[in-house]
Amino acid sequence: MLKRKFRFRDGSDGAINGNERLFCELTLREGRVVWDWNSLTGVDYETLGPEYGFRPAVDQIIWPPH
Repeated sequence: MLKRKFRFRDGSDGAINGNERLFCELTLREGRVVWDWNSLTGVDYETLGPEYGFRPAVDQIIWPPH
């Protein structure tokens, strides 16, 4: 967290002073996520199954020998 003098503006052009920098984590536009800095809306890949990321006709799954 950065500590120094910062100035913040709201949607109506009002401004306020602060001493800590704010960072945008998530932005919604028209009800859809358009910015998700830390993947807050992402699904844990370990819950997506063994073929997650597999692209049919591009990738091959080569299972290890038993």
